Amino acid sequence: MTFTAPHISLHNDGCCDLNDMDREIVNVHWAPPFEGPLQIHPDRVEDYFKAYAAFELMLDNSKCPKACSEASSIGLDLAICLSEYARDYTWEYRLKPGEILVFNNTRMLHGRRKFEIIKGKNDGGGSFERHLIGAYTNIDDSLNRYRVLLNESGLASGGRVIPNVGNGTRSVLPTV
Repeated sequence: MTFTAPHISLHNDGCCDLNDMDREIVNVHWAPPFEGPLQIHPDRVEDYFKAYAAFELMLDNSKCPKACSEASSIGLDLAICLSEYARDYTWEYRLKPGEILVFNNTRMLHGRRKFEIIKGKNDGGGSFERHLIGAYTNIDDSLNRYRVLLNESGLASGGRVIPNVGNGTRSVLPTV
């Protein structure tokens, strides 16, 4: 199985200027450990890696701006600015036992720091180990279930608009 996508996809409704870089971001695909080989024209490789390093610095507040600047030829002032952006806009939260975090995988850039298994005691006196479980669902599956629940509850009405979160489109519920 393979999947290819640009790192950042901008809204394209067919009517806008595709050179306009101020369009709405509709998807971010950023998973360095899972990237395949780079497939761009050789003339663009140097610019790509410079932009890649800048984006990574903007996202990861644990990166050293000076080291990134030296390794990627990004100016030190820009590297510091991007690092400060990452520091200011990175939200970190450690989930407590029983908590869950749900988000749209292509609309929220996310990651985790390393974690270690911690042995402790639960309320019953037995021991437990902390673990992380991830689950994925397709946004269309979630929206479909929402629509079914609306219909079953009698809250659905024909012509009601349901936003399709994350892809810039809307659905209209059919008249039942």
